[in-house]
Amino acid sequence: MRIWVDADACPRGALAIIKEQAMLHGIEITTVSNYNHDLQGSNHLTVDASAQAADMAIVSRMIKGDLVITQDYGLAALALARQGMAISPMGQEFTPQNIDHLLTMRAINAKVRRSSKHAKIRGPSARTREDDLNFQHTLIEVLLRMKSAD
Repeated sequence: MRIWVDADACPRGALAIIKEQAMLHGIEITTVSNYNHDLQGSNHLTVDASAQAADMAIVSRMIKGDLVITQDYGLAALALARQGMAISPMGQEFTPQNIDHLLTMRAINAKVRRSSKHAKIRGPSARTREDDLNFQHTLIEVLLRMKSAD
C-alpha cells in the first residue's frame, strides 16, 4: 500500500497531515508534481508541465489498494478504476457511488464557463483549520480501512 499525492494543487497543511499519518501508519508516500512546483524529497517524482502529466504518472505507477490524494475528479475516477482509493485534500472520499455525479457536475460547470463570458463559478474558499481536521479525520479513517483490508 502506498499513498500517491497529486502535489500540484495539494495545500501545504494537507501535505503535512499526509506525511504525519503515513509515518504513524508505516505507509510510503510518493508526491508527484510538475517541475514548476518546488517539491523535493527522496520519494518525489517530478514530471513535465504538460496537461495531466502528474495524473498519468500516478495512474501508470499505482497498484490495487493504493490511495491517491487529489482534487482532480478525473484522476480520482482513474484511481477507483484501478481498484485504488481516492480522497481530496478537503476530506471528501471519492467512491464508485459519487464519482459519476462529480464528473457530471465538472462537465456542466466547464460548459457554463465556456458558454458565457460573464459566467463565474466561485473557486474554493480559503483553507481553514476545520478543513485540515476534516481531511485528517477522513485520511485516518481510510488508512485504517485499507490496513484492515490487507
